[in-house]
Amino acid sequence: ASELAYGSDPRDPDSLVNSSPDGITLNNLRVAEGRPVGDLVATVRASDPDDANGTGAYEFDFVDGNGSADNGSFTLDQNGTLRTATVLDFESNASRSIRLRVTDEHNASLEKSFVIEVINLPEQNALPVEQPPPALPDWLAAAQPIGEHSPEWFTSSWFGSFFRTSTPWLYHSDLGWIYGLGDGSGNAWIWHEDQGWFWTGQTLYHYLYRSSDGVWLYFLARQNGRPYFYNSATGSVE
Repeated sequence: ASELAYGSDPRDPDSLVNSSPDGITLNNLRVAEGRPVGDLVATVRASDPDDANGTGAYEFDFVDGNGSADNGSFTLDQNGTLRTATVLDFESNASRSIRLRVTDEHNASLEKSFVIEVINLPEQNALPVEQPPPALPDWLAAAQPIGEHSPEWFTSSWFGSFFRTSTPWLYHSDLGWIYGLGDGSGNAWIWHEDQGWFWTGQTLYHYLYRSSDGVWLYFLARQNGRPYFYNSATGSVE
């Protein structure tokens, strides 16, 4: 009976006792301050010695314990999608601690704590009251405010969400800090610390042309605080 409870079959010599999950990972541990409630933070994944192909069924939950102080600042669905439950503020708390539990289909579980870094962004409310907010750059002029609780965050139908500053610098939710200059045709040259100058636009993005080597890159995803691109010339991810 105990073997059946653990998911094994005592009549089958090849049937093994179920093992607990042995790992929990988040694909991102950083989030910018001021993002709206419900903003995607990370995807949670589990590893299990019984599930070499990663196709098993798991449930993810918050759990009380060491490192669970800020569980209430986030939401977590059964598929492992972690989102903000409040507007995070760097000045109030530069990091948030959460504790998660993953449970496999035989009710074996593992718990682990994580620290989410809150990224500090410039404070626009320090401007004099009579000074109007900075205008959006022409290549992002159609972007719309995300909401009253995140007044400097905007979303573009083609470029995604970004944080506006009073200079050409923007904080992009996927690319991080970028310096953008419109080219007069609705497209833009964008400088990125790791990649140098890119050229992209409404009909191009997620494709970006890198001027340093004349290569087209395709933005794939942001993981662990950095963007990843597919290099069309080498066929590799960088």
